[in-house]
Amino acid sequence: MDQPSDIVQRAEMALAGTSAEEWTLDPHMHTDHHTEDLYWDVDGSCGGWVAHVQELVEAQFIANAGGLVTELIAEIRRLRVENKALADVYEEEMTNNEQTHTDPDRIRYETPDNYDAHAIVSRRLRKPEPSATTADHED
Repeated sequence: MDQPSDIVQRAEMALAGTSAEEWTLDPHMHTDHHTEDLYWDVDGSCGGWVAHVQELVEAQFIANAGGLVTELIAEIRRLRVENKALADVYEEEMTNNEQTHTDPDRIRYETPDNYDAHAIVSRRLRKPEPSATTADHED
């Protein structure tokens, strides 16, 4: 089966059907009775272990991986929406700038120090808040 090139799709496929978000670190170090090696267990949602490793830091990483991947997927999606909105604002501003060469604010659009695309996107993505006058007059 071919892997999708999109990292979000690959991450979702890797998590699909797992209980990775529910894995926990067993707080007790164990001893292998055959080798006398010490190890840490990462327990799955059904009570059995999904991994046992010799280093605590590795066990902590494994136990947290599922939740972290889920959070990273959400963050990538959010950033993609923001990036698209920034690209749209940039394209719109560049089009407006090209159409209105006499625009007195033209220099503002060409000076990165004075132009804040993130602020424009934030305003456009922000949900409109109900006006105070509407809320004050509700009976």
